[in-house]
Amino acid sequence: MVPAISQEVWGVVGTITASQAMPTTDKSYATVKAYGTTKLALLRSSDGSVAQNVRFRGTATDANSNVIELIGMRGEADHFTRIATLTLTTGTQIYSSGVLFVDTIVVTNEKWIDAIAVVSPAGNDIAHIAFNTHGWRYFGFIASTLNSTSVIVEAARE
Repeated sequence: MVPAISQEVWGVVGTITASQAMPTTDKSYATVKAYGTTKLALLRSSDGSVAQNVRFRGTATDANSNVIELIGMRGEADHFTRIATLTLTTGTQIYSSGVLFVDTIVVTNEKWIDAIAVVSPAGNDIAHIAFNTHGWRYFGFIASTLNSTSVIVEAARE
């Protein structure tokens, strides 16, 4: 018998509509959570997920560039640390009127246990990243540069 692993459809983690500098000294749960839902999309991966698959869309125009800081921590008593910086470029594939998918993701400042997988097809297809959670429960997405009206973060657990 082959063990079954529950896989999910895409779900909205949050919608970022304001930029926020990457925190430098105080990265406690309380401080980062206080950024609020306009500056932070917070993914809680406490359901035993082995990996997360993440994609982005938003109210944008073709070739808009946004910089997202991916941060993570194990639990609420912990402190966030930077996992990577994601530079997103919007394509022309339409989700709905005025909302376009990101078609290119470039990962820099990567400080994760293993490589973050990047599917970045450009050509107006949908880009996404996938990473092993390694038991960490919280992953935050902060726009340090926001050139679009919004960035919508979506995730699907693996």
